Amino acid sequence: AAPVDDIDDVKAYSIEEAKQKREHEKMLKTAEDKKIKVRKTIATLRSKFKKLKVVNKDLPNHLALVAKDFEMDPQMGSIIAQEVSDSKDLIRKQLAWNSEKHRLQLMKLRKRFKDVVATDRIVLHAVESDHVVSTFR
Repeated sequence: AAPVDDIDDVKAYSIEEAKQKREHEKMLKTAEDKKIKVRKTIATLRSKFKKLKVVNKDLPNHLALVAKDFEMDPQMGSIIAQEVSDSKDLIRKQLAWNSEKHRLQLMKLRKRFKDVVATDRIVLHAVESDHVVSTFR
């Protein structure tokens, strides 16, 4: 029997690694298929709910449900509003921090480069004409 050559390539998959990779890809595909199925179900339920709201709107007032009756969890609205408020507060704090950081950076740059150029203002007037030249600062 001829000797079997060993695999020297470090990037080559072993049999176990290849098997694990296939299983991982299969698991990801299954999860993605499930997500797609759930999204389709949600889209179907949303369209049915919109149709029900239209039908409800067309009903006489004594038979129609009020908008509050369509809420499954009345506290959910306040919970979502609180989360949005918290998120806004966090973003405001981040923006304030960034703004202060940039203000300090600008102040340091001005102090380093602009403030050191301290000269007196010099104005030169032409003798035989109305021309005037002055320094920048």
